[in-house]
Amino acid sequence: MKLYKTILLKKGNYRKLIFNKMYFENICDYKFSGPDYLIDFELTITQNNDNTVTVSYDNLSDSEESIPFISEGIENFLSFLNSKNIGLSSGIDFKIENTKNHPVDFKPKMFVAFTFQRLKKIFFELSEKRIEKPIIDITNSINDDIAIFEDVPNKYYNLNVYELRNNIELPIIYERSLIFPQIKLKKIFSDLENFFQIELTIIPHYDNQRKDLKRIGHFSVSSSFLKENLETYISVRETLDILIREIYRLKYNLGGANIYIDILKYDSTYSGYAKLDFKYDLYYFIKELLLRGNSISTL
Repeated sequence: MKLYKTILLKKGNYRKLIFNKMYFENICDYKFSGPDYLIDFELTITQNNDNTVTVSYDNLSDSEESIPFISEGIENFLSFLNSKNIGLSSGIDFKIENTKNHPVDFKPKMFVAFTFQRLKKIFFELSEKRIEKPIIDITNSINDDIAIFEDVPNKYYNLNVYELRNNIELPIIYERSLIFPQIKLKKIFSDLENFFQIELTIIPHYDNQRKDLKRIGHFSVSSSFLKENLETYISVRETLDILIREIYRLKYNLGGANIYIDILKYDSTYSGYAKLDFKYDLYYFIKELLLRGNSISTL
């Protein structure tokens, strides 16, 4: 194997992907109608004990020709993680072998794009995700596209606007509780290209400073009944189910909130964002809110 590149990992990310297994895949994709292309190479991913990512390849001439573009896809993936404030818990070795290039339809940029997309799917599905410390600074831990408001607009309680409405019940069985901060807020989530934008409004159910005010024990998730909203609605429900299980496994109660979903921008070509990346972004966003509001670092 030849070493093509060594990349030093960025330190300081409090969100981590923990990839502690070896992974192998024969990455293959092709199109032989219209703009033709062929992608075919073997990828092995292993963990190392250094704070580096290495990219290596075999002695085949096709691998020699393709490795700069496969490596660019790997680097794009690492940049994507940094843009989301996500780090890798340890170094990773990428080995590229048995690359097969088409003699006519060799499309370098397709190697870049397809490597990037495959790594997103591999790491997001197979890695353990973890926040390693509580977030205290509200201005730095949430992006600028957040709005905090005191008065709740009437539209959030209009059933004609939000036809989809469902409650997730939250039992009270433990002494310790995690609650949302006492702020009503809006947060906009979007894919990297901003083709898909989701606005979430989160309204906590109660003020934890008032000891006489009992907690409302459920999440209320509401959305209008449109195809694109329905995909996001399902993703929010699935993400909340995961978080609730984690929190109760650690023997904490969870405070309730109303969550309202609106789609600001939608392109059917990029609807996959609502099913995968958005769930990941929302997962950590909700954890940040809970950690900041309670200064608890055990999640």
